[in-house]
Amino acid sequence: NDRGAPPPMAMVGDKRAGVWGAPAAKRVAIMGGMGMGGGDPQLADLVNRVKSVQKSDPAGKEAWWSFCDSALGGVKDPSRHDAATLQQFLTQYGA
Repeated sequence: NDRGAPPPMAMVGDKRAGVWGAPAAKRVAIMGGMGMGGGDPQLADLVNRVKSVQKSDPAGKEAWWSFCDSALGGVKDPSRHDAATLQQFLTQYGA
């Protein structure tokens, strides 16, 4: 090993260490889907509903962004939130 080489991204024993070298389809399978519920159909449906609100209505996108900024630390990707949070937004928005 070259002493000037950067340290490896993952530590030994890190279960994710082998994921990043895998083909894309295998990474998706290993990581539990496309980040839309990891196999939970209810969560995947809520993620899709929030995305639909954003795509179909500029006011919906603005409402989601405002909700994310005020309640979710600015994280706007619906697949990064739990079902209760997504349902809360959809209920408040009336979708």
